[in-house]
Amino acid sequence: VQHVLEHGTAPQRHSVAELLREDIQRLARHRVASHVVRAALVHCAHDDRQRLAGAMRADASELADLAHHHCGSFVVREMRREMRR
Repeated sequence: VQHVLEHGTAPQRHSVAELLREDIQRLARHRVASHVVRAALVHCAHDDRQRLAGAMRADASELADLAHHHCGSFVVREMRREMRR
């Protein structure tokens, strides 16, 4: 999936982003899936990156828990980089 995010077409990246957004909190905590979420935050279109970040920020307590999770913390760090762009 990371390969599709890095080298796929814009519609393919959009489809992956939409699927990730449906369960972003759980996927961001997963040891392998967190790498896919991070790749989406780097390689997807700006609108998709904003939607992914918005889904993570939707619940402040969930975001705080995610930031303290051993895998999720890296996703939150990438999300913060995206917000600065």
